[in-house]
Amino acid sequence: AGGMAWLWFNLTPLGWFDFEPSAGTVFWLLFSIVLTILVHELLHAAAHPKNDSNGTSIIGFWPAKVVFYAAYLGPVSRNRFLFTLMLPLMVISVLPLLLAAFFQFGSAWAAYISIVNVALASGDIFGALLVGWQVSRSATICNQRSRTFWK
Repeated sequence: AGGMAWLWFNLTPLGWFDFEPSAGTVFWLLFSIVLTILVHELLHAAAHPKNDSNGTSIIGFWPAKVVFYAAYLGPVSRNRFLFTLMLPLMVISVLPLLLAAFFQFGSAWAAYISIVNVALASGDIFGALLVGWQVSRSATICNQRSRTFWK
């Protein structure tokens, strides 16, 4: 998240003091986090296989771990699994940064949501690194509850 903030402030005209808090700022900050979580999980679910009778998509909240999740309970290819993990990061964090850098506009809200999403996606990033390094390109991956198996 720190790296994403650095990129926003160094690749776009966004300045450190472009964000001006107001009386309703705390509400909007919290509301945007909730909305970002919702969109993030919906993007994971959008990447799940469709028309597959071998699996099902589940979106939920795991209170014991304080984690929201979108899981596909069925077999998928390793590359589809990686795509599913990384789609929200690319759409919510990287794409807005690239557009802001290319068109040279700075939006404090876009930067905030982008940075928050990177922090929220830390588990996805870690999971993608593990799968990318440890699982064969030709493997099939399957989730069962909180465990992931591959063959």
